[in-house]
Amino acid sequence: MATGVDARLLKSTKFPPEFNQKVDMQKVNLQVIKKWIASKISEILGGEDDVVIELCFGLIEGSRFLDIKGLQIQLTGFLDKETASFCKELWKLFLS
Repeated sequence: MATGVDARLLKSTKFPPEFNQKVDMQKVNLQVIKKWIASKISEILGGEDDVVIELCFGLIEGSRFLDIKGLQIQLTGFLDKETASFCKELWKLFLS
């Protein structure tokens, strides 16, 4: 699913060590996570952006074991320099 550019970004981007831990999405309370995502993205972008929020929802609902590194690459075009901190906070929520 990743393009050549995405594959290069995955190889060249430094990710936090906790991104190597797996999260079983069936054990995650998605309603709580979705509220946090909507709030955080709105905060980062300075207003509600349904397109980015729904994109993020679609990416986290896609498979049983979420690829947080791929999610970070996908969201970089929208959240820019805030993407890494957003994904790290999100992953910590998933791991808790």
